[in-house]
Amino acid sequence: MDADKIKNKRKALKNSATKFVNNLDVSLDSETNVNHLEILYNQLIEKIDSLKIADNELLNVIEAKDIEKEVEQAESYMENLISYKCKISQRIASLTHPVVPPVVYNSTIVPTSITQAAIQEPKPAIKLPKLTVNKFYGDHKNWLEFRSQFENAIDKNSSLSKIEKLIYLKSLVGGVAAKAISGFALTENNYDAALELLKNRFGQKNLLINAHLRSLLDLTPIKNTSDTNTLMSIN
Repeated sequence: MDADKIKNKRKALKNSATKFVNNLDVSLDSETNVNHLEILYNQLIEKIDSLKIADNELLNVIEAKDIEKEVEQAESYMENLISYKCKISQRIASLTHPVVPPVVYNSTIVPTSITQAAIQEPKPAIKLPKLTVNKFYGDHKNWLEFRSQFENAIDKNSSLSKIEKLIYLKSLVGGVAAKAISGFALTENNYDAALELLKNRFGQKNLLINAHLRSLLDLTPIKNTSDTNTLMSIN
């Protein structure tokens, strides 16, 4: 098949995918039928796979000087489709495992730092376990817990691409942590780079030790065993 025929084929696939995600924009937030959402999810996967095949076919027949331009365009469009894949995934998760509301911790309202984001990869007729990750805002003493949860729920999930993992990573950090990786575009190489940056910035052993020492020093001294407020603050 020559380049023009493949380009026409890919154009038709893109038009179909664009129409599909435009319809998602209108209906996704109001859709409450999980089975229907799973059907939409798998339909989108089929469209993504078909486009990947067409992209690869085109790269095999175009001139070398045009490859870089075609790859950039294909990646940009694919990133958009993958973001919708994640939106459907998150919508299903919100319907099956509602997000925990803000709570009060040590008399300080923390509206989002302990909000749990439910992560679930939808597949028809398969009941998957609930995976939760506490959102990380850059507090060093919370880094190890976040890293462990993220690795188990997202990083080790072989069904997710690195671009999808980066989308999840960006959605699960806030504050200074979000600013640290805000400059990373949604590419596969950038997932490893963003994760490594967070590890280097917030996971240094001396910083973790200092953070825990500060939290201990901030505790109110226990004067007697009836001082229940102080006892309850130690965990």
